[in-house]
Amino acid sequence: MVLLGHMERLLCPYCKKEIDEHMSTCPNCNSKLKTLCEICNKLVNTNWKECPNCGQAILNGSMAPLESSDIPVETKTQIYSDNVPVETKTQIYSNTPPSTAQHNNDYNTGNVGHTTNEMFHSAKKPYSKKFLASIFAVLLFSSIVVIALALMHNVNRYYDEGVSYYNQKNYDEAISNFEKVIMINPNNSKAREYLAFSWYGKGIEFNKQGKYPEAIICYDKAIELNPQYKQAWNNKGIVFFNIGNYSEAIICYDKAIAIDPNYIEAIRNRENALLRL
Repeated sequence: MVLLGHMERLLCPYCKKEIDEHMSTCPNCNSKLKTLCEICNKLVNTNWKECPNCGQAILNGSMAPLESSDIPVETKTQIYSDNVPVETKTQIYSNTPPSTAQHNNDYNTGNVGHTTNEMFHSAKKPYSKKFLASIFAVLLFSSIVVIALALMHNVNRYYDEGVSYYNQKNYDEAISNFEKVIMINPNNSKAREYLAFSWYGKGIEFNKQGKYPEAIICYDKAIELNPQYKQAWNNKGIVFFNIGNYSEAIICYDKAIAIDPNYIEAIRNRENALLRL
């Protein structure tokens, strides 16, 4: 084997005349000295038995395809030097075809136009921020609609149950249901009206039991919900009358009469309180 860097005296394999290493045809016998491998398209000598690049067999100056099992094992992972063209020297061959190896090398070294990372990001481009935001908005809107429908169903159920409890004079349960309705929908005027009725009814029950402070609290709740609730003002006056606080009773009766000047019951109750004074 001749060391790299030393000039090598090359002879034509056919006429044994001296030739230059770059000649593709012998100038003496006109024999074809080099040919292209039909598989890897690299220049090889016609007197070689096989292509050093891909292991393809050379028959009479032409390439004949070989099965992978036909390639001699000793030619694999072989390092070529002197008799191999310059571009193939010191190249290590293996089972991987050159084109595939080159392709993989391009990915490893970043020689291709689009690296793996770029291809990954380009694949993600269709999922832009606007696209993801629109999906999120649709999901959020759908969730809101579902929740709204569920709450609407609950509002109707709580209201119907509240009315039912009110008619049964179960004021505590009625108040609980109407407060749930108002919590979901503060603008539900019918629920607020029935809630005031329920507090008023509960105040009457406390008044009958002689629980006057509790009765006053209930009437105040009803008046807070409906300041024009003349019956609540009148009954609050009755509680003050029962505990002997006639001045406060008269104030409550005056409130009821201001709402309805023809409110006969409040007028008579006011007269009785004035007589007691």
